[in-house]
Amino acid sequence: MTMPIGITAPHDGLTRESTFLLLVDYQVGPLWEPDAVQLRRDVVALARVASSLGVPTALTAMSCDDWGPIISELIHVTPSAAVIQRSVLDPWSVPRVRQAIEATGRTHLVIAGVATELCVDHAALGATRDGYTVHVVLDASGHFSAIAAAAAVLRMRAGGVIVSNCATVLLELVNGDLQRRASELLAVSLRHKLPRPPLAVGVPRRHSTVKPGHP
Repeated sequence: MTMPIGITAPHDGLTRESTFLLLVDYQVGPLWEPDAVQLRRDVVALARVASSLGVPTALTAMSCDDWGPIISELIHVTPSAAVIQRSVLDPWSVPRVRQAIEATGRTHLVIAGVATELCVDHAALGATRDGYTVHVVLDASGHFSAIAAAAAVLRMRAGGVIVSNCATVLLELVNGDLQRRASELLAVSLRHKLPRPPLAVGVPRRHSTVKPGHP
């Protein structure tokens, strides 16, 4: 039976024992502009908590001569990650990428990257066809074209990929964890995403230098 677009099939939850994190093309070149600051923060938050929970991670990059190295803050929070350079667009077509994942025996693959409509789309659909339960983290992924990215999301959903977000993935990974460090990391990682609390009734608004739209 084909499920309607936009409805995600039920799945067994992510755990630190079942999950592998694949981060694609977080390189200096496409992420140097001020608009990319939030994306950099989000992917680092995701990687930091996953690393603290012992979730194995692979970082892959392409065209390093043109796009530059992987951003330093991501390397810093994933000291045990496999770093794989490649020369083709589709990460899933690279044997070293697949072998790094297969060697861990993990069945859930969390993917985020630059860009949703290119490498993320290809990797997610390829891994799904090979039997992995794939979760794509949209708010930790970038895009070059919003229209193309939206089309990619539809393709991925139709192909059985679970389209998710940082908060959902991190909460699933930390669920049931008794380590104070992991809970603290989760709180810090998600804090900047919380909306500004409403003003109390009758309390005058104070002047603020924060621009509209910032937390």
